[in-house]
Amino acid sequence: MQGQFSGMLIVGWVVLLVALGLCGCKMAEQKHHYRNSLIDYLYPNDQAHQEAAVAPATAGVTLPAKVGIAFAPEVVAQISEKDKLELLKRIKDEFETHPFIAAAELIPSQHLSVSGGFANLDKLRLMYGTDLIALVSYDQMQHTDEGFKTISYWTIVGMYVVEGEKNDTNTMMDLSLFHIPSRKMLLHAAGTSQVREGATIINLSEQLRNDSLTGFSQATDNLIGNLRGELGKFQQTTAAATP
Repeated sequence: MQGQFSGMLIVGWVVLLVALGLCGCKMAEQKHHYRNSLIDYLYPNDQAHQEAAVAPATAGVTLPAKVGIAFAPEVVAQISEKDKLELLKRIKDEFETHPFIAAAELIPSQHLSVSGGFANLDKLRLMYGTDLIALVSYDQMQHTDEGFKTISYWTIVGMYVVEGEKNDTNTMMDLSLFHIPSRKMLLHAAGTSQVREGATIINLSEQLRNDSLTGFSQATDNLIGNLRGELGKFQQTTAAATP
């Protein structure tokens, strides 16, 4: 009886080592990269864009002004239009707390064309009556490690091993405010987020999707905090320039 028990114990250890060995052999990496590009939108065909990087200019800007807010277009969208508008609504609320903003208008993605440039913005200016445009771009990387992060259960029929995933989602949100007639950038603000979550291979796709949305939401919160400071500086600059 004791020999039979010892034999079962040895078999159990063999099963355990094989299972762990299999987990170790499945080391793999997945990377998902999503982005849109403000530079590609405003300056297609490698047009020079150095003047967009100069210090904020106020010449020719009439305040209070109406501002349009939109995501720079992307070839393949990572964020649904509904989620985009919800994020933009939070940015809109921040703009409207400042007295030099007469009104803020959300602009749907379908009104911006890939590589449309300032010619596209000129049409939006006529359509919405906005001299100012706040363009939002993003860059998100999701990195997944598969391997030794496991959960083991002993059951009546033996050991049950569940592989885990380590999901890192890094998100950057960027907002640039332009004066459309002069093509000048007035201010810039950015926000970042890092989300770290664990998920089994069964719900990996769902978890990555949730982490992506959480990353965009947190990065937007961070962006809004930085935008508040930049709008305050811009208000002081324009007040000082007013005779």
